[in-house]
Amino acid sequence: MKKPLCFALLLAVISTGCVTHAVQDYYRESHWWRAAEAPQLALFRSADGQDVLVRYSEARGGTGPATARAYYLAPNARRIFAGQKPVFVEPSVTNGLKPIELLPCSTELAKLSPPAGLGEMRARLLASGRGFTLITDQRESDPYTLPAYEAGGWRAAKAVATVPAIAFDSVMVLGGSLGGGNVGGYAEANGPGSKAK
Repeated sequence: MKKPLCFALLLAVISTGCVTHAVQDYYRESHWWRAAEAPQLALFRSADGQDVLVRYSEARGGTGPATARAYYLAPNARRIFAGQKPVFVEPSVTNGLKPIELLPCSTELAKLSPPAGLGEMRARLLASGRGFTLITDQRESDPYTLPAYEAGGWRAAKAVATVPAIAFDSVMVLGGSLGGGNVGGYAEANGPGSKAK
């Protein structure tokens, strides 16, 4: 009986604790790498024509100093979908490759003029600016979003920082409910107008 009660109290502290939320929010925002506010997205056909090379700018939290990144789409699509870091290549790999036309998100596929040649690939930017769809022979792919992944080494730091935050919130929540009642009881028994001597 005591174990479920302790678990319920811990769950309540984690879900309502101000300090715990502040620590979690800090690590969620500042220790994730995501596309920069102006990602400078560019797409290229790979040298063998079998894949797409994605080049963009990323920043910690999406707002810090930007870093140029590049990755091959096909081998990294599942990793990106799962929130994992893709296998990056040097952005200079794109030098000399054929760029893929990147259309604005407002482009209507039905009104799009046919490509110059069969199998010609184009892309359409997502409304967020942080992803794209591929268009081949007037057929559009599912959306691909740019990577967002946790910076290496920060999971351990987040776990270490969360423990004292939970402890602090526990003291505040439990101390407030237990101590507050005692203080109120003491004031009622010993305050002005009480019968205590």
